[in-house]
Order: sequence, then C-alpha cells, then structure tokens
Amino acid sequence: MSGRMVGWAWVRRALIGAAVVVPGAALIADPLVGWLIPLYRLAFETLVPELRVLALETTSQGGHHVVLAKVTLARMTVIGQTVLWPDARGIATASTPLAHALHMPTAALLVSAAWPAASAGRVAARVLLAVGLAAVWIPVDVPAVLAANLWRILLDHHAPGAFSPLLVWAGFVSGGGRWMLGAAMGVAAALAVTGRTPVRPQPPASRLSASPAARADRGPVRRGGTP
Repeated sequence: MSGRMVGWAWVRRALIGAAVVVPGAALIADPLVGWLIPLYRLAFETLVPELRVLALETTSQGGHHVVLAKVTLARMTVIGQTVLWPDARGIATASTPLAHALHMPTAALLVSAAWPAASAGRVAARVLLAVGLAAVWIPVDVPAVLAANLWRILLDHHAPGAFSPLLVWAGFVSGGGRWMLGAAMGVAAALAVTGRTPVRPQPPASRLSASPAARADRGPVRRGGTP
C-alpha cells in the first residue's frame, strides 16, 4: 500500500470520526457539564482551599454558554506581604466557555478512532480506553481554569508577577494544551491496544512465484521434447 493511500485512509477515518464525535459532543455538552457541577465544586475547593465556592453553574453570557464560578475567601490568606481576611462582601466571579470542557475528550476520540486498526473490535477498544483516560481529566480541567482566573485576580492586586503553577497550567491548556493532551491520550489508547506503532500492510506474496532456493532445487526446466 502506497504512502498516499495510507495517508488518505487516516484522513477518511478522521473525517468520519469528526462527523460523529463533534455533533455528539455539542449535543451532550450542556447535560454532561450540568452533571459534573458537584465534581467541579469538589475539584475547585481542593485546588484552591483559600476560596469558598458560593455558586458554580452553567449560564449564558453574551450569547455563549459558560461555566460561571462565584467565590469568596474561605479563611485568612497571606499573598505576598498582604494578609487577607474573609469578608462576606468580598465576592469575585470568573467564567470559561462550556465547550472547552469537551475539547480534550473530543481530540482523544478522534485520534483513537483514526488510528489504523486491523478490526472494528480494536477500534472500539481504543475508543473506550480513550474515553476512560479523558474521564480522569474532565472533572479537573474546567475547575482548574476557573480557579486560576480567580487566583490571578488576587495575585495581580497583592503580588504582581508572583509564580503560580496553577496559572502556568491554565495558560497551557487555554493555549491549545487541551487538544495536545487529548491527542496524546488517543495515541496512548491506540498503542495500548495494538502494542506497537502502525505498520503499513505488505502485499501478499504471489502463489505463482517461488523462492530462488525452491527454483534451484527443482533444477533446470526442460522445454520441448526429449533430447
């Protein structure tokens, strides 16, 4: 099989997968994120225990569906050289597009489905494994970005330029990191099922041909009548 044919097979599988996965993701985004809200709240307060979540919900802003977080200080917090005390009047909000929640699993599904496979069963196994890998990150992805946006507000006011791993992570995933991680999960799922990188299939040997050794064993072939 030529390289052009192999490349076209990849593209065809990716397009078929996109035709199924992308509309499906758009349909389930709202109910899925709504179901994940309790997990989002738990992840948020675990990542930033200094903040207490007052509200975490899906809503519309400017015609876009977003996940909105409203928080306040949960305890005394030291940022830079400033000591902050909880105050019921001190409330901050942050939001992130709801669709971002499915970028990572969408990439994982597309890559795992487009990877060459010897059977439909292997494709199904890859897709299920990719879903499992993405499911580990889905409850943490959106809360981490929301927490980073809110933590940035405090740092900008009280410790400008301070380093925060949470901000680094949020910058990475918001700058295309979700797609990169999702693609890596899809590749990992594909390799875990196949156990090796894809190999171009070789054309079967012709039954009419014989190896040089076999032809030598038969000796010269006489043509025509007897000498």
